[in-house]
Amino acid sequence: MIKLKTDKTAQTGQFSYKYMSLEKLLDVLDQNGVSVIQYTGTDEHNLQDYIWTIVVKDGKESVPYRGERVTYVDDDKNPVQAGGKAYTYARRRSIFMALGIQPEDEDDDAQGIERQGFGDRKASDKQISMLKKYYKGDN
Repeated sequence: MIKLKTDKTAQTGQFSYKYMSLEKLLDVLDQNGVSVIQYTGTDEHNLQDYIWTIVVKDGKESVPYRGERVTYVDDDKNPVQAGGKAYTYARRRSIFMALGIQPEDEDDDAQGIERQGFGDRKASDKQISMLKKYYKGDN
């Protein structure tokens, strides 16, 4: 059994979280004779970009797995860097989804926020503005 360990810690606002970097994940897969092929595809129904992952083990390719949706975050500082972050995150999560794995101590999806008592916080004005920019529904 392979133990996946986080190797990075990030700070976002008032909380921090641990995660396994894409570089570390690919290295662990390589050490275990597994590689991946990834590409971006747009879903024809919701027009969202997804990372698709093909797992290669012993020279045999799996079927493509539709993984994580690429979620762009409006970053006023550097939109190119924000796009890179979105793709890196989606690639990493897509591999986890295709293999059905997860580092045991990873919390990059902010599940720890509620446990830390931040679950009742309201959205900031900037978050509301961003949601209004992207939300196209009727409700």
